[in-house]
Amino acid sequence: MLDKTAVLKEAQKHLAKGAIDKAISELEKLVAEGPDGNTFNTIGDLYLKKGVQKTATDYYRKAANFFWHEGFTQKAQALYKKVLNLNPTDTDALYAFGELSEEKGLVTDAIKYYLATADLLSKEGKKDRILSIYEKILSLSPANIPLRIKVAEIFMREGLKSDAAREYLHVARIHEETGDFAKSKEFFQKAIDLNPRNMEAVLGLIHLHEKTGDTEHAAARMKDATVLFPDDPEILLRCAELSIRIDDPAGAQQCLNRIIEKDPNNVSARRMLGDIYLRGGATENAWQQYLPVLDAVLTDENYENAISLLEPFKPLDPVETGKRLISLFRQLEEKDRLCDELVALGDYYASRDREEEARSCYEETLQLNPDHRVARLRLTPPQPEPEPEEAPPAHEGGPLDIEITALFLSTEETAEAPESEIPSEPEETPAVSGFEEK
Repeated sequence: MLDKTAVLKEAQKHLAKGAIDKAISELEKLVAEGPDGNTFNTIGDLYLKKGVQKTATDYYRKAANFFWHEGFTQKAQALYKKVLNLNPTDTDALYAFGELSEEKGLVTDAIKYYLATADLLSKEGKKDRILSIYEKILSLSPANIPLRIKVAEIFMREGLKSDAAREYLHVARIHEETGDFAKSKEFFQKAIDLNPRNMEAVLGLIHLHEKTGDTEHAAARMKDATVLFPDDPEILLRCAELSIRIDDPAGAQQCLNRIIEKDPNNVSARRMLGDIYLRGGATENAWQQYLPVLDAVLTDENYENAISLLEPFKPLDPVETGKRLISLFRQLEEKDRLCDELVALGDYYASRDREEEARSCYEETLQLNPDHRVARLRLTPPQPEPEPEEAPPAHEGGPLDIEITALFLSTEETAEAPESEIPSEPEETPAVSGFEEK
C-alpha cells in the first residue's frame, strides 16, 4: 500500500524543479490505487499547465463525478464549471449542470441547461440522446405549452414527425382541459396533419366535435376513420353509435355488420344491431342478433331491463325467452311472477305434446305455491262425464200390444178421471110405508 504522504512529497519535489510529467506520474499512482477528487483535480490542473486541455478536461470531469457521488454537489458544480470554461460546448458538462440544478429544485435552470445540451447534440446529429433529453425537459414542466410547442418545432426540424405530432397532441389535451376548444381543435389537427394515422389524435378531435355539439361533423370524421382503420372494432362501433345519433341506421348497420363478420360473438355490435332492428319493427331480425349473445347481454343488464328486453320476443320464441325469464325471476325471488312464467311455459309445452316437460313446469309451480289453482288444474286429470240412461227398447205394434196399450190407456183414463165422473156405489133403498119386512 502506497504511503500517500510520501507520494505527495515526491510530487511536490518534482514540481519545485519544474518536472511536471514526473509530478503527474506520482499522483497517478495514488488515483490508480484509489480514486480521489482532489487528486483528480490536481492532475487536471497540471495537464492544463502543460497545455493539454483535453486531458485536463477529462480529469476535471472525473473529479466532478467523484464529488457528486460523494454528495459534494457544490464542489461538483465548480469542477463542471471549469470544464465549461475550457469548452462551453461540452454536452456532458452542460447535461450534468442540468441534473445538479434539477436535484436542487431549480427547474428553470435545469431546463435551460437541458435545452442547451439538446441544441448542441442536434448540431452534432446525435438524435437518440435528444429524445431522452426532451422527455426529461417536458417531465419537469408538463403543462408548459410554449415549451411543448418549441420541442415540437425542434422535432420537426430534425425530421421526427411522429414525435412532433405527439407533442401537438399533448398541447391539444392541455387546451381541452382548460376549456379552450378552438385551440384544442387546432392542435389536434396539427397532429393529424403530421401523422394522419395517429388514432389518438383522430379520436380526440372527433370527441371534441361531439363535446361542442357538432355531431354531424363528428360522424363524418368517424366515417373517414373507418377507412384509415378498417379493422378496428372500436372505431366501427363508435361510427355506428354516431350514425344512430344522426339518424342514419343504414350507415350504422354497415359498420356493425363489418364487426360481426370478423367477430360473430361481439356482444356490443349484436346488441346495437338488434336494437336497430327492434326500433324498425323487425322483431325476428332483432331476435336473430340477440340470441347468439343473449346470456352475455342479460348479464350486463340490471334485472328489470333484462326482463323488458325479453318480453317482446315471447311470442316469437316462447321456450328461450321463458327459460331466461324463469331464471331472472328466480334471482329476483319473485315467486308469483316465477309461477306464472312456469305455467305459461308448461302450457306451451303441453300445446306441443311435450307432456313431460309441461308436467315438470306445473309440478315446480306447485312446489313453490301448493295453492296455485291453475297449476293444480293442469295436473288434475279430467273426470269422465256420466253416460245418459238408455230408454227401454221400443216394440213393434201387434194385436196383443194393442190390447195391452188400450187396457193401459183405459186404466190411466180411469185413474185420472175426476171424482164427479166416477159412479158412486148405489144408496140403500128407503122402506116403503105399509110394507114391512117380514
